[in-house]
Amino acid sequence: MTTLYFFGDSWSSEKCEVERLFSAGQYMTNESIKSYPAMVSDRLNLPYKNFSKSGSSQPHLIQQLLESDIKPGDHAVFSLTAGSRRFYYDDDGKPHNIFVDKNIEAINDYQDCWQSGWVCYTLYQYCQQNSIYCWFLNMFNVSWSEQVHHPLWNLIPDQNWILPKTQCVLQVFDPDHFAKFQEYKNSDFYDWLHTNNTQVKQFIRPCNEHPNLLGRRKITEIVSNKLSAHL
Repeated sequence: MTTLYFFGDSWSSEKCEVERLFSAGQYMTNESIKSYPAMVSDRLNLPYKNFSKSGSSQPHLIQQLLESDIKPGDHAVFSLTAGSRRFYYDDDGKPHNIFVDKNIEAINDYQDCWQSGWVCYTLYQYCQQNSIYCWFLNMFNVSWSEQVHHPLWNLIPDQNWILPKTQCVLQVFDPDHFAKFQEYKNSDFYDWLHTNNTQVKQFIRPCNEHPNLLGRRKITEIVSNKLSAHL
C-alpha cells in the first residue's frame, strides 16, 4: 500500500507548541491532538510516517529523506522551512541545524534562494530516480524569488508544488493581509504575527508562532486536496 512520508520542521512534527500548551492546560479542546500529517493520513485513509524534526533546515530535509525507509510508489511531502537556516556535520559526523540570525553576513536573498534551489532539486531528483511522488509546500516562508532565483529552480516542475512556489501557507491563512504586498518576504511572518489580527488569533493563538489545530486542519485541506488527485 502507498505510504505518505512527511519531512519538515516543527510545523509538521508530531509534537510542537500545540501539544505543550495542551499538556500545560493552556489550550483546551475536545478534539484529538494530531499533527497535520496525521490529519492528512486520516483524511486520505492512507498510512503515514513523519520524519519532521523541530528546528530543521532545508538541507536537513535531505538527511531526513535518506534516513527514511521510503520506497517506490510512496509520496514524499517536503514542508519547506526557513531558507536562512543552515546545516552542517561536526567532526564526529553528527548533523546539526543552526539559526544564523546573529551572523547577518550569512543571510541574504541570493544565498538563501540558491541553497533552497539545490536542496529542492536534490530532493526532486532523488524522488525521480527512486519512483517516488515528490511534493513541495512552502510553510511560513517562500524560498523562490523572481529577482534572485538560481537556474536550478527552472528544473523543478511547477506540478510538484502543492501551492504555487510563489506562495506559502500563511498567504492562505490570511489572503487579504498578504495581498497588500507585491511579494512575500520572509520577515513578513513575524510582522503578521505581531498584528495579532483576527486570522492570527484564528489559526495561531494560543501558540506564539505555530499553527493551532484549526491552522493544522487548513494545511491538511491544502495537502489532501492536492494529493487526492494523484492517488
